[in-house]
Amino acid sequence: MDGEEEDEQVIAEEVEAMKSVYENDCTILNSIPPHFHLSLKPRTADVSSHQFVEIVLEVHATPQYPKEPPSVAIVDCKGLDQHRQKHLLNHIQTKANELSPGLMLVALCEEAVEKLSDMNHPDGDCPLCLFPLVTEEHQSETLPFMKLMSCFHCFHRAEVEKAKEFTKGKNKKAAIQCLKRKRLYEQQIEQLGNFQLRIHDQMIMLEGAKATTETVDALRTGAAAMKAMQKATNIDDVDKTMDEINEQTENMKQIQEALSTPIGAAADFDEFNHKRAHHSQFKGNLV
Repeated sequence: MDGEEEDEQVIAEEVEAMKSVYENDCTILNSIPPHFHLSLKPRTADVSSHQFVEIVLEVHATPQYPKEPPSVAIVDCKGLDQHRQKHLLNHIQTKANELSPGLMLVALCEEAVEKLSDMNHPDGDCPLCLFPLVTEEHQSETLPFMKLMSCFHCFHRAEVEKAKEFTKGKNKKAAIQCLKRKRLYEQQIEQLGNFQLRIHDQMIMLEGAKATTETVDALRTGAAAMKAMQKATNIDDVDKTMDEINEQTENMKQIQEALSTPIGAAADFDEFNHKRAHHSQFKGNLV
C-alpha cells in the first residue's frame, strides 16, 4: 500500500467516524475528498423550545486535505441574520486553519456546535420595549438552562481529544469507541436536562399548592374572627347604641339652632309680645 492509498484510507475512516458520531444529522455527499452536510443545533438538553438558532453546515474538502483545510458554508439557517452567519463562518474557518494540516472533521464540527450554542439567543429587539432581547455584553454568556450541561461538557470534549490521538495513531476501533462514548455522554446530558425540567415543574406545582394552602388558612382564620365578633355583638346593644346616637344628634341640632340665633333677637321678641298684650288690654278697656 503506497502513501496515497494509506492517506485515503485514513480519510475514509475519519468520514466513517463522522457517520458514527452524528448519525442521521450528517449527510455524506462524497467520502474522498470529504464533502458533507451537517445539521447543527445548540446543546439545550434536546429541549426544542430553547433552541433559537439552527444551521445546516456544508464542509467541502479539496483533494489536498488534510494538508489544506476544508472550506465551510451555511446552506440553510434559522435564527441568524447575515451578520451573525458571517461571524459564525469566520470563526469555524479560523478554527480549520488552526487545525491544519491534521485531521479535523469531528473537531471542526464540535467547534461549530460550541459556537452555535454560544450564539443561541433570539435576535433583534423586543417588540414592546424596543430594547435588544440580548445585550452585546451578555451574548457570549451561557443561558441558565444550559448550566447543567456545561458541568459535563469536559467529558465528551476529552473523548474527542482521545479520538483525535487514536486517529493519528491509526487506531480506528479505539477512536470510534471514544466518539461513541462522547455520544453517550451527550445522551446522558439530555436525560439530565429533562430530569431538571421535571424537577422544576414539580417545584412550581409545590409552590402553587403552598400558596393555595396559605390562602385557605387565611380564609379560615378570617371566618373564625368574624364569627367571634358576631357572637360578641348583641342586637339589643346595637339598638341602644343607635338610640344614643339619635339622642346626641338631636341635642347637637338644638345647640346649633341656638348658636345660629342673632344676639338680641330674643329680647326684641319679648318686648314685641309685651306691647302686643298691653295694646290688647287697652283696646278691651275702651270697649
